Amino acid sequence: MSALIALPHTPRLFVPSQERARLLWETAVCDQYREDHRPMDPTCGECSYCCWSPRIAGMPRPEGGQFVKFSMRDCPHGSIGHCRIYDDPARPASCRDYECAYLRRERGILLQGEVRRGDAVTVEPLAFRIHRPQVFRSALAAVMTKRGGIFPAVPSHIPVAQADALIRETGCVPDCVAGAWRLQMVR
Repeated sequence: MSALIALPHTPRLFVPSQERARLLWETAVCDQYREDHRPMDPTCGECSYCCWSPRIAGMPRPEGGQFVKFSMRDCPHGSIGHCRIYDDPARPASCRDYECAYLRRERGILLQGEVRRGDAVTVEPLAFRIHRPQVFRSALAAVMTKRGGIFPAVPSHIPVAQADALIRETGCVPDCVAGAWRLQMVR
């Protein structure tokens, strides 16, 4: 696939730094793209990013009652790669129903994005695999202000160190919402 993968454009509210961020990410995605033939791993492993990033209302308290778990805070029910209330019927539906872009992609559900060939732009499934979101937790914590619920969909062909540096430099990360791949400002 030699097509130029373009991140979907938001309305023309770009300031030069946002346009530069889009170009830096687009260049990284296109310059290093290659098919990834690793065996699929549709499991969370040690990743617990989904227990940290989103805001979740109606979370049961260990001592009874409910509370709101705020964005970018560890969930009191979680530990590395394990949720203590995972099988509990009191677990909020937003937790129970959540499946990150990494897991959807590993189960064979392709992300959709704009693909540019010459002057033509089409929306197509993107063939690349993505990194587990947990590897970008420290970079996102360093640049996020009040934004939460960011679930990075960084192509696995971009080395983690380079993607980490791009997140810190640009304040942006590729993100997947409802199966659509886009660049999301995080600061």
